[in-house]
Amino acid sequence: MNITEKDIQFYLKNGYVHIPNFLSQQEVSLLKNSIHDVIKETSLPQVIKPHIKYMGTKYFLDSVNQTKLYFEGKCVEDGKLTAPAEKAVHKIGHGIHVEVPAVRDITFSDKMKKSVKALTGFDSAKILQSMFLLKQASVGEASPIHIDESYLMTSPPGKVAGVWIALDDSLVSNGCLEFLPGSHRTHVVNKTWTRKSKQHEPGHEWE
Repeated sequence: MNITEKDIQFYLKNGYVHIPNFLSQQEVSLLKNSIHDVIKETSLPQVIKPHIKYMGTKYFLDSVNQTKLYFEGKCVEDGKLTAPAEKAVHKIGHGIHVEVPAVRDITFSDKMKKSVKALTGFDSAKILQSMFLLKQASVGEASPIHIDESYLMTSPPGKVAGVWIALDDSLVSNGCLEFLPGSHRTHVVNKTWTRKSKQHEPGHEWE
């Protein structure tokens, strides 16, 4: 996987770049199989909540190096799922690069390291989080427009980069990822989701 000078210049100008066929078909299949295995093998919380309700809780914070399931709001009622787990999971995170072998292998692969360094110039990138986003048909919630650094802060700012890999064809009709080209040059982080105290719950607030 070779990042070209054209790729680098596009990334610097627009804040993103599309790298086709970054993964092999075998790697894509391994990741898809991993999703099914994780959902099958991961214990459900005793009381199930919509994914947004976990923000700032101990369940959320403990997922930094663990595998946790988060659920679509339309599939939760009275603390229980109203659909099979595979059809109800909104995302899986946030430590799948630690616990899921297929994710770990790709995250720490030479091609990933070389590509991220070539584009960002980061000398010692650290993996802060990883997740599977499932985009469930009919019930899946869209992620609102946002700046990642509102949630993943660095000092000095401007040192956050994300890698987003589509495991299925990503189209406008099925909820593809969208960017505002050049917004990294014109938009600043004006609010952060900050730990309010050392206690686990409620835990966070906007600043």
